Amino acid sequence: MDPRFAREIARAGLEVGRVLAGGGAVFAAGNGGSATQCQHLTSELVGRFRDDRPGLRAVSLTAEPATLTAIANDYGFEQVFSRQIEALGSPGDLLIVFSTSGNSPNVMAAARIAQESGLSVIGVSAVGGGQLAACCDFLVGAPSGSTAAVQEDHLTVIHLICEVVESVIFGLEYGPKEVVGLVGLDVAVEQREIWRSEGRTVAWTSGCFDLLHAGHLGVIEAASAEADVLIVGVNSDDSVRRLKGPERPIVPQAERAALIGALRSVDLVVVFDEDDPSRCVELLTPEVYCKGGDYASGARPLPEREIVESYGGRLVFFPLVDGVSTTGRVARHRTGG
Repeated sequence: MDPRFAREIARAGLEVGRVLAGGGAVFAAGNGGSATQCQHLTSELVGRFRDDRPGLRAVSLTAEPATLTAIANDYGFEQVFSRQIEALGSPGDLLIVFSTSGNSPNVMAAARIAQESGLSVIGVSAVGGGQLAACCDFLVGAPSGSTAAVQEDHLTVIHLICEVVESVIFGLEYGPKEVVGLVGLDVAVEQREIWRSEGRTVAWTSGCFDLLHAGHLGVIEAASAEADVLIVGVNSDDSVRRLKGPERPIVPQAERAALIGALRSVDLVVVFDEDDPSRCVELLTPEVYCKGGDYASGARPLPEREIVESYGGRLVFFPLVDGVSTTGRVARHRTGG
């Protein structure tokens, strides 16, 4: 799914959940095929989506033929939904309007009246939203396509909104959970494939991170800005001993990994036993490989460079913080400096 579309659905679901959790009501309006989408949504909210739970206040404004025809006959078709909002809506309620084109006059009229009456408005349309976009607090725009394709996407929107609502209000959970923090390499590879299918780019950086300092933090923060998610590799204790000497690490790998994983810019942490992260990089194929500037010239070995270049990845090197290193701090401590 397009990440933009997914974010819009999530925001809409959270807004529906907020209104319903606060005791508000949800109304839905649309024409033709969109009218059936309204009834589908409200029936899932009043009844249930998957698991048993209390009913939620939701009304489709497309479901009463007598009301619709009376309003259309006396006031005109453009007011068939807005008149019902005037009668039924209250401040703090929510109106969801479905319009494939985004230009349906009666739907826009309902959205305007709803906003004037203190209701929040979610528009479900195609990308851009047409004229409807200006009448909404939230817009969910399906990717461009035929009318049939957009309506199919709207069905997905309905189901995902219901999942978010039931999760927010009742704590019900559906589908796989996105893993975070310290994981094994096999789990990281599985999560990486999920991110790839979602169109999310991955950055990688790695190091010993023994006595975490400002230089480490600078590289990690900069790396996180290069992609949608960041995976950080941490050398194991055995690896650090081989690279730094028998008296290192100062901080054991479990603590080093926990500290890195606690940083809000880090999505996953992987501990590796090899002297370099070549195997991790080969399996994870991050779009962006990040390292400190001391590796940029090639004077320090970087075996994983060829792997990154082989699949078309991008290497980024960040400037170091002058005078800041774990080795230097350990030496000064031991000499009393």
